[in-house]
Amino acid sequence: MGILRLACLGLAACAGPQWRNADLQIDIEQAGVQDTDMVRICVEGVGLREEPVHAGAVAFAGLPSTGLLTIRVDRLQDESRIARAGPVELGGDLHYRMVVWTECDGECEPCTVENNRAPDKDGDRLLAVRFLD
Repeated sequence: MGILRLACLGLAACAGPQWRNADLQIDIEQAGVQDTDMVRICVEGVGLREEPVHAGAVAFAGLPSTGLLTIRVDRLQDESRIARAGPVELGGDLHYRMVVWTECDGECEPCTVENNRAPDKDGDRLLAVRFLD
């Protein structure tokens, strides 16, 4: 029995990280971001996520499985927005958009949503946002 357990542990150790393909994707061209830059993704009527860019991409999981989604991606510095990509609509037959930042003049507020709700039980779409140079 000990050898079987060791074999199972050995196989589990060789398994790579779990991942899945995104259902929706936004690519931001000429992004000029670093791994530590903060971005906020706002999905109207669903919620928002704020996190560092980490390796040139961020994700938003648990989005409703049907319907169009209106999405904004804000580049943040301290408590202010310094650039925005969007609003972009994705869903239905449109699953991908390529956009560029719109720089903010003066002091700009980051995006917000009315309802920052927990992910839907039936929400299974994954949004990926990639930052390209």
